[in-house]
Amino acid sequence: MKKVLTKLKILFGISWLCQIIMLAILEYTEYFPETRVLDASDFLLSTCLILITLAVIPFSLWMMRMKSIRRMIDKQQQTAYNKLSTLRIAILFFLQTACIISYYIFCNPSYFYLWVILIITSIFICPTRARMENEMRLTINWEKDEIEKKEDKEPNE
Repeated sequence: MKKVLTKLKILFGISWLCQIIMLAILEYTEYFPETRVLDASDFLLSTCLILITLAVIPFSLWMMRMKSIRRMIDKQQQTAYNKLSTLRIAILFFLQTACIISYYIFCNPSYFYLWVILIITSIFICPTRARMENEMRLTINWEKDEIEKKEDKEPNE
């Protein structure tokens, strides 16, 4: 369990570090034009990113509470939780990357606002011991790396 949590924390830290580095590099380069006229491609991309963001945020926050995912975690414990948490971090990371790059290409502030919203969302999925225990419905003795199953209570849907 410690290895899984450590791996997820490292992945989460790398995704944040990549976002900060990307923001710094894009902010201080002269590669992208200063102003750009809004055209159909910008409108289409903006609409798609907004819709995808609106779908991804609730999905990433409530992903581990879905019945099918709970069943998968109950069957495979560490491997399923590791894969699903990595997937959740990766989805947010790639969407954040698309938003920040689009902001600098099109100079449209709505992409930056989407990026900030996704960064705030990623704070709420930061891997911690309590989150891991809660999402896996386990009580974990972290010193001995022992697992005890909690009583089955149906999560609030």
